[in-house]
Amino acid sequence: MLKRPWNSTASPSLLSPITAAILLALAIPFAASADDETCQRVRSFHQAIFDDSEAPVGRRWVEMRWHGHWLDFEKGFGLECRASPDIASTALCAWLRENTSFEFAGMLPRRILTCFGYVFPREHQQVNWRSDVTVLSEDRWLVLEIDFFTMRNDTGAIRLSSFAAGQDETTVEMDSLVDSDSPVFSK
Repeated sequence: MLKRPWNSTASPSLLSPITAAILLALAIPFAASADDETCQRVRSFHQAIFDDSEAPVGRRWVEMRWHGHWLDFEKGFGLECRASPDIASTALCAWLRENTSFEFAGMLPRRILTCFGYVFPREHQQVNWRSDVTVLSEDRWLVLEIDFFTMRNDTGAIRLSSFAAGQDETTVEMDSLVDSDSPVFSK
């Protein structure tokens, strides 16, 4: 005989939604807390004052590149971070190098997008993911470019760009992630 943790005279059909709501309420703060630091770092990057030290001026950016393929000891593998020369970009780049998974590259863009309200299926992994996502936040544009599809010898790359007021990806252009020849950030 099954024992119920609730009053056995109560209808299970009424308790199921209540139980589900309680479980969901308990899970939401837990899921959000896992990404709080990522979101705080991305928000700091986006909210930082533009001082014309960015290159190009009006656009700060950070690129993460996954070179090679996971556990390919013959050819090698690793992470690289590139950034515009401003303080907000280099600080985010340094933090990302220490807090980004090589094995699960698709997690970083998902983590960034959840900071802006995007929701992804829990067990779904994006592979061969190619997207450009534009978000209006704090009255300024933020663009996340994702390319885990077109790079030949590498797993892929992402670029997060934040724009000064009145600027966007059409007014302050950069090479595509595949063609990018931007400077490499060094610790």
